[in-house]
Amino acid sequence: MKEKIQNIWNKFSYYYQKTGIIILKFFYKHIHLIAALLITVLALAIRYLLAEYQTNDFQGYIMNWMSQIKSVGFTSFYQVQSDYSPLYMFFIALLTLLPTSAKTLTYGSFTYPLSWIYEVKTLYFISDVLIAFIIYKILRQLKLSKTVSLIGYLIMILLPVQIINSSVWGNCDTLYSFFCLTALYLFLKKHDYLSLFILGIGLGLKLQATFVIPFFVLMIVKRKMKLSAIPFIFIGLFITFIPSYIIGAPFSQPFNYITNQLNGYKDLTLGCANIWKFINLPQIDIINKASTIFALTMVGLFMAIIVLRKIKINSLTVINIFVFLTM
Repeated sequence: MKEKIQNIWNKFSYYYQKTGIIILKFFYKHIHLIAALLITVLALAIRYLLAEYQTNDFQGYIMNWMSQIKSVGFTSFYQVQSDYSPLYMFFIALLTLLPTSAKTLTYGSFTYPLSWIYEVKTLYFISDVLIAFIIYKILRQLKLSKTVSLIGYLIMILLPVQIINSSVWGNCDTLYSFFCLTALYLFLKKHDYLSLFILGIGLGLKLQATFVIPFFVLMIVKRKMKLSAIPFIFIGLFITFIPSYIIGAPFSQPFNYITNQLNGYKDLTLGCANIWKFINLPQIDIINKASTIFALTMVGLFMAIIVLRKIKINSLTVINIFVFLTM
């Protein structure tokens, strides 16, 4: 009997130790993935804890638009007046089809379910993770180690301003930023046509994607990108209009968001601590035009320096140029 118990114990010890070794091997082999998953869960938990905070913009615009879509019906979402893109409006229209919570909130003259806040912000949170992942892929493409690339991923997913941007302010900036950075990644992979196609989708989400266009123009001038890829920007942009056309929108309707955004905001700064914060001039339109011309001139001058001085374009200079032009 004693011998039998000893044999059972020996077998148990053997398999216990073997299992432990297998677990440890798995842990060390996939330590980067495990660390990324754990910190991603933590980062998402922080975002969801802050999600119920709402700005006046989030309530007065996005929740208002969703309430209007709910009242006119999903198939008429394009009729709701907004300065956001047709593709974004299509996304939030889809969210109105989901089951809603019993708890509701009131803002001004309309009431909306609490669950809408979480649904919209979940869309932003997913894009936060995707943009962190594409940053990881870009760093790996630059031949950096897994550890350094993971740090890039973690910086993005834990960046305080980005947590606030998506969870507190409820802004959708990572939606178009993801497509801009994916376009950069595809350029680094030498997929020119797909790169500009993806950039076109980014433009179809938000016009701020235009900030990266000078980079791609420069790459074409420097013959690092095919000139024949340019039409794919417009194809990508047009693709974002298709949901509206399928539902029955007039051909010109999806283009309205472009003019709405261009003409919607006259302020020189909205809280940003730039030079305009210290200047209080009454003729804002004149200053707007002058500052736009000045900015375009500076961008053009920078691009001319790159071209005329024959600065070599490699993976590192590509990143530096991309970041500088967006700044």
